[in-house]
Amino acid sequence: MIKKLPVLVLAVLLAAGCGSEKSVFGGKENSEETTPKKSKSDLKAYSEVIPAEATSDEGLFATHFVDDKLYFEIPVNLLEKDMLLVSRIAGVPDGYGGGYVNAGSKVNEQVVRWTKRKGNIDVKVISFENQSDEESPIYKSVQANNYFPILFSSKIETYNQDSTSVVIEVSDLFEDEVQAIDGLPASLRKRYKVKKLDKSRSYIESAHAYPENIEVKHVMTYEAEKPPERDQAGTISMMMNQSMVLLPEEKMQPRIADSRVGWFTICKVSPHC
Repeated sequence: MIKKLPVLVLAVLLAAGCGSEKSVFGGKENSEETTPKKSKSDLKAYSEVIPAEATSDEGLFATHFVDDKLYFEIPVNLLEKDMLLVSRIAGVPDGYGGGYVNAGSKVNEQVVRWTKRKGNIDVKVISFENQSDEESPIYKSVQANNYFPILFSSKIETYNQDSTSVVIEVSDLFEDEVQAIDGLPASLRKRYKVKKLDKSRSYIESAHAYPENIEVKHVMTYEAEKPPERDQAGTISMMMNQSMVLLPEEKMQPRIADSRVGWFTICKVSPHC
């Protein structure tokens, strides 16, 4: 259950500090510079990674399908920017969750940043619950005790022609079990006696780029002893939709939580947290 306390803010506050190259603590999080350090000769040529026959879509990031692999072409100036990642169930089998979980149900929302680490791009999950002014004597302590976890990492495959964008493969983010964006909670895993994800029957359905967001649909198939329907198949297949939205440059105005809203809230500096 999400706590609702006197000093709570709506999830729209997740945009606080969003889009800025500074962290919520007022300065850049310790990270590699976002400009490429490797020469192109150290990496594959762009045309080797993204051939002319690739299925591509231009938007916030360029998305590229090469055979069954999905690549993101991420502009360097979007590294270290805050983005809202919302995970929803787009399709479920009949009777899933006892009929209480339907297509369109949200399973998680979180703020993420794509960051450069030597020859890799990491996706970090950002928290806004503990903050300190950069001038505060406890600033460094707050940073050290709120180290952001890495959700996903992928090596840099290449850069575009003028090195303004970095290209990475993101297939595993959507085809492996990543708990933070998974639609199968522990309670239903237990109910349906889920064994494991079957990667041979899990795949990316589509990836579309828009000016301020990326939408990816992917099918996840799990081996299960007691699936909600069609027991003879011995599997649960569901379609997930991942929406990644660039948050605005200008900070949003925090609002006190209202019981009539009841969700998208964050506890801030309260003994009841």
